[in-house]
Amino acid sequence: MSALDSQQITGLLKAWGFGEDAALDRLIPLVYRELKRMARRYRRTQDAGASLQTTALVHEAYLRLVDVTTVTWQERSHFYAVSAQIMRRIMVDAARARRSGARSYARRSSRRQAPLPAAYAATTAVPRRGHRGSLRERESGSSRTDYPL
Repeated sequence: MSALDSQQITGLLKAWGFGEDAALDRLIPLVYRELKRMARRYRRTQDAGASLQTTALVHEAYLRLVDVTTVTWQERSHFYAVSAQIMRRIMVDAARARRSGARSYARRSSRRQAPLPAAYAATTAVPRRGHRGSLRERESGSSRTDYPL
């Protein structure tokens, strides 16, 4: 990258920091290749089962960078350092979500219950103690067996 590009990027970052949205539109094509290179390098360190692609990582980082309004960009290296940190956080979040999904699946599968024995099913249909049923049931001699416990 030439010194002119570096100065141009720094100028666009500062303009974007001051609220000029057009500066962001001109900035993205200049930094995209470097962001993609960084994302590729971070993905190499990730385990093989990761589902986050390089382009998706760059795009997610872009979405988070656009929301940053409290940063006063100092220079190009400051922008790349913040971008790198955001990418690492995205990867950590994705790994946590992937691992928690595996744990929740294991928990759910261990909670699956075998069919209840017929004896247990019969005991759950017994009415509550002291419940006499309705007047009609008492007079007819029939009793409901589906009372809640």
